[in-house]
Amino acid sequence: EDRGNEDEDEDEDKEQADFWSGAYHGILDVLSKMMRTEGVLAFYQGLIPSCIGIFPYAGVDIALFETWNSMYTKWKGSPAPAGVLLMAGMMSASVAQFCSYPLVVVRTRMQIDGTNGAMRRYAGSNQFAIIISVLRHLVFKEGVTAMYKGIIPSMLKLCPAQGISWLVFEKTKRLLRVHHE
Repeated sequence: EDRGNEDEDEDEDKEQADFWSGAYHGILDVLSKMMRTEGVLAFYQGLIPSCIGIFPYAGVDIALFETWNSMYTKWKGSPAPAGVLLMAGMMSASVAQFCSYPLVVVRTRMQIDGTNGAMRRYAGSNQFAIIISVLRHLVFKEGVTAMYKGIIPSMLKLCPAQGISWLVFEKTKRLLRVHHE
């Protein structure tokens, strides 16, 4: 009976070693090993900062784009052309990204914490406590600028995409004759 438990422990140790060594054989292998070693909650690390970050991002992006679009329309007396819509969308996305980016960094840190066999760096009894732990670490150990690590590549991807999204949105509204005040 005791030998049976030792065999199970050895199997579990081998699974842990395979998981952390990077010995994956496809996405299904990764998913099954994550489920066995960490449980279903491993798939949701960083969900809360993502959800929280949506509000400031969307609020700033929409408010700035609509304000700039409206100002242009009032100034010129006609709808903004494609270039203006594209620039307004890119600028509003840039400001929104800057405002909400610390939560992107927090989410990323939560998702990678403890991977590859490393000790977990951030402690907490729940997701909110872990978020606070990550923020404290960023500000006090790495400095405030750490909350913006990776923002330049993120902006290079996001700004053109969001500018195009706003352009297509506005052009589609005009095509469908959807107006708002």
